[in-house]
Amino acid sequence: MHIAKVSINTLNQLRDLLSKLDDSVYTQVIPETSHASIGQHVRHILGFYTCLIGQAPSKKVSYDKREREISLETSCQAAIITIDDINVSVKKMNENDEFVLEGELAGEIHHIKTNMKREMLYALEHAVHHMAIIKITVKILKIEANLSAGFGIAESTIKHKKCAQ
Repeated sequence: MHIAKVSINTLNQLRDLLSKLDDSVYTQVIPETSHASIGQHVRHILGFYTCLIGQAPSKKVSYDKREREISLETSCQAAIITIDDINVSVKKMNENDEFVLEGELAGEIHHIKTNMKREMLYALEHAVHHMAIIKITVKILKIEANLSAGFGIAESTIKHKKCAQ
């Protein structure tokens, strides 16, 4: 599954950054990013992956009911361990597994047929979006992290920029 490979590569970019941070920087709240910390963004990213992985076997997934594991926003090491666990699970996913996505909108519960491939793509794009915000935070805090060139940039944007050159 190509999405699994890209997800793992993307999460490993995040893992690489976390290995260079200490928890005091990881938890520092930044006014310019809606008073969020790098850790809060990481917890949010990982929460979507762990929700999908954990709930998919029940054939029903609700991101509204995801666990919000506070240790993932306060401990770089806890986040790194979770990334490693997610990467192992992602390799085992069957992109053709079908299930129902449940979501609440304006007080009404909606059920949508979906599959693992679509939801893995959603988790990946969601991760890239939050990694872009993390990249801004790294610049604001002047962290020497040597982020990869593609950190927080969607593959379609990278491809578009290559074609435009």
